[in-house]
Amino acid sequence: MQPTVPVLFALLVPASRTLITPVQCKSLWSQFQKETEYTVTQAISAQEANKKSSNWLPPPWAIMALFVLGFNEFVTLLRNPLYLILIFVGYLLLKALWVQLDVASAFRNGFLSGMLSISTKFIPAILNLTRKLSEQGQTPNNPQINHQHSS
Repeated sequence: MQPTVPVLFALLVPASRTLITPVQCKSLWSQFQKETEYTVTQAISAQEANKKSSNWLPPPWAIMALFVLGFNEFVTLLRNPLYLILIFVGYLLLKALWVQLDVASAFRNGFLSGMLSISTKFIPAILNLTRKLSEQGQTPNNPQINHQHSS
């Protein structure tokens, strides 16, 4: 028959060198486990919930930008906001041309007729758009200044 752990412990370490007995150690360990069981369970469930809720993927627009631009160009856009402003202004101009050219209705009769229709309207639409932008840039914003100059 093999001796139990407390008996082995008593044989290896003299009683004058022990702070607590093996029975006290086992009792304190059980008490520690009972007191910390709820906290550990809560921490584990919080970690699992965090793993489920946290999504490490970037937003869809960033994934699409990375796909279209590549990583180097995406980082350049993030570091220099002037490029973002230029892209936004370009988007607005293209959207205005899209609406003015009525691209959707031009392609209703087929690709070739749509391309011919848009190609004949393209230069006049750009000239019209730049004329409108320049007219809006020349008109004063404050009506009181305009009245003072006329009197």
